Amino acid sequence: MKEAKSLTLSYPGKPAIKLSKDEEGKWRMREPVETNADQDAVKDVLEELRDLRVAVFEDDFPKSLAKYGLDKPRAEIEIEYDGKTKKLLIGLKDDKTGRVYVKLASQPFVYSVESDDVDGLFKKPFDLRDKTVIAFQRFEADKIEIIRGGEKLVCRKKGEAEWEIVEPVKVDADEVAVGDLLFALDSLKARRFVSEKAENLEKYGLKPPKVEIRVYEAGKPDVYFVKLGSKTKEGVYALGSYSNAVVLISDSDFKKLDVTLLDLRTKQVWDIKTSDVVELELKHDGTEIKCLRKGYDWHIVSPVKEKARNVAVSDMVYKVHDLKALRFVKERKPLSELGLDKPQLLLKLKTRDGKTYELKLGKEAEEGIYAKATGVDAIFTVGEDVLDELKKTLEDLREK
Repeated sequence: MKEAKSLTLSYPGKPAIKLSKDEEGKWRMREPVETNADQDAVKDVLEELRDLRVAVFEDDFPKSLAKYGLDKPRAEIEIEYDGKTKKLLIGLKDDKTGRVYVKLASQPFVYSVESDDVDGLFKKPFDLRDKTVIAFQRFEADKIEIIRGGEKLVCRKKGEAEWEIVEPVKVDADEVAVGDLLFALDSLKARRFVSEKAENLEKYGLKPPKVEIRVYEAGKPDVYFVKLGSKTKEGVYALGSYSNAVVLISDSDFKKLDVTLLDLRTKQVWDIKTSDVVELELKHDGTEIKCLRKGYDWHIVSPVKEKARNVAVSDMVYKVHDLKALRFVKERKPLSELGLDKPQLLLKLKTRDGKTYELKLGKEAEEGIYAKATGVDAIFTVGEDVLDELKKTLEDLREK
């Protein structure tokens, strides 16, 4: 098939779907609404037409097209290319053979084709329109703003792939979490178009929005945004800068976008040089052990005084020197509910510069174990392996 210039799909009792290429060679929907088309979806229709093959030559000169459902076809697909047009008529499906009757409008011949070969030609306007909500160059993004209830969270790119949070606090961002957010924005698609115009936004919880996310590209003044509104049974109302139409997005997509400081901040809790740690205290299950480093060797100083097994103590330090959270806990719960008022394990480290780092491990969470640490104002979870590695006894730490 030569390069198509326009495509029209007509179905009885429904508005025709008309598409044509613009000056840049991109497909646009002209009717029933003027908007960008889904380039891949249109391409799929054209490829299905191109690949359509006759299964059986049914009738060269039919006396009546009604027998084949071609007097009132279920679909008419018209293509224009090089100033010429071709129209395919799709009729009834034969219950015995499972094949579908078709013919070209310009010829008398009736054929049948496999039903699977024409199923993809029955489309709704939604199927062929561009469902993009926000469009930007993901790898060019260098700033993200998230506005929720008057509070603003700002992330900026630093270097090739690193990100940092600069508002409301200054802290490194989790590169993976920021990347996931940008991917979720870049791939966001409408499930349904609610209103072609951004009108009566209060009705959809979009004025003001519950959440607004803005993306900026390096060296460009443009602002790419998506506003998230009220929830419904079908999803969440949204308004994006790409089409400026009110749409519904899925709950799963909303959850990917509804991120907070705790989701985006670095998961690294501590960044301590192992060689700087000179003191370790451990408390759990009635056990209390204190170790001091003297030169390169560790010594137990309480409850007994003797040389420690260097590997055993060092393993504990290595386990937590670059401690990372599985996730930060958003829900505000009393420490007693998380087992952190009376932790099942308490670890204290002291470094050469006199700084003290304290880690408390509480109850089991849905994923991992609740934890609280010096230098972090939020509760977080760590893997169960952290508890297993730290829950040492005096015998474990003694030199064998």
